[in-house]
Amino acid sequence: MRTRRAKGLWIVAALLAVNATLFVAQPGLALPQVVPDTRHAWHIFPVLLDLPRLTRDRAGVYAALRAENIGVTFHYVPAYWHPYYAARGYARGLCPVAEDAAARLLTLPLFPGMSDGDVADVLTAVRKVLGAYLK
Repeated sequence: MRTRRAKGLWIVAALLAVNATLFVAQPGLALPQVVPDTRHAWHIFPVLLDLPRLTRDRAGVYAALRAENIGVTFHYVPAYWHPYYAARGYARGLCPVAEDAAARLLTLPLFPGMSDGDVADVLTAVRKVLGAYLK
């Protein structure tokens, strides 16, 4: 018998496999990469937007996905952008690679309670939104 956590991780792994397979050819989107022979916790499903191929920035894609009733989030902000660090002299531009990732990262829904229909809704909405915003 699987523990509740093990069952949850198994379901998330299955959802991830479905998402990755269906998103492989999605223009404007890069999927997370996992190093071979490792096991990821998959507590989130982050994707990178290929902004040069899109007519909208991350905020525009976020708003459009929210309008499609998809629980997309911004998951990453460089720590030194927070007011505490900014007040101590940490300025934007300190880590350009991290800032580039922050400008392109979105987190798509991924949790054990997702149904096949939920997964299909996310896939359909992402394809619709990115398809509308491709250059």
